Amino acid sequence: MRRALACTLPLALLAACRVGGDGAKETITWKGPVGDGARVALRLRDGRVTVEEGTGDSAEGVLTVTRRTGKPSVTLQVVQDARGIVACVQYEAEARCDADAYAVSAATGGRSVTAVLRLPRGRSLDIATDNSPITVDAPSAAAVLRTGNGRIRVRDVAGPLVVTTSNASVRATGTRGAVSIETSNGAIRLVPDSVGGDVTLVTSNGSVETELPASASAALRAQTSNGAIEFALPGTIRARESGSLDAVLGAGTHRFTVTTSNGRVAFKARGNGSDSGDDN
Repeated sequence: MRRALACTLPLALLAACRVGGDGAKETITWKGPVGDGARVALRLRDGRVTVEEGTGDSAEGVLTVTRRTGKPSVTLQVVQDARGIVACVQYEAEARCDADAYAVSAATGGRSVTAVLRLPRGRSLDIATDNSPITVDAPSAAAVLRTGNGRIRVRDVAGPLVVTTSNASVRATGTRGAVSIETSNGAIRLVPDSVGGDVTLVTSNGSVETELPASASAALRAQTSNGAIEFALPGTIRARESGSLDAVLGAGTHRFTVTTSNGRVAFKARGNGSDSGDDN
């Protein structure tokens, strides 16, 4: 059973309140406890999303809404489901807030939302947006990050990480579980703390670079249609041809697959490459 919660409810588990603004810009906030291991989900259309590390057991959200003069504002609906919390930015009346079926039929109409989410440790993260860059600068148990057009930066993910974007770069550091990253046009950079599951990195047009720790145990496979493949790791190359490479690190425990159509592929040892990354 899904339950909507508003700031007008006394002692509500979650609160969503409009706290002020000048007509063209206003702020909406919410806060509520999230159980250890639960998922915090955020759904919106256009804007920018930043995730910071929270304190205690409560998740907090601050949304700054910018809109053109005469345009209606947005509302924020926060609900609980079986996996945790879902916060949905609503652009129209009677819209449904559901982590798996969030849909907005109305155009955003010049309304942009900048969202800052404070995530407690030990919680999972699930963000989906149409056209927003996403920056996750907080530890999470697991993360699913999806946007249509926007760069994604994420760090310190203990469990599985799934990242999808269309026309932008992706940079992930400090991962320790399975990783799946896909972008249509953009570079991918992965610097894991450990390889704790299968890894898949896919881009259509862009380079793919990864720095792996000495403890990595993986079966590597890389393919590129147009670009060089650089391998600078203490592993065994099983096969190498123009545009493809098969190699094994350690016992080859996990599959590590890299694919790009137009771009170079680089496997480096952790600490031997620059971590400046590409911020475009």
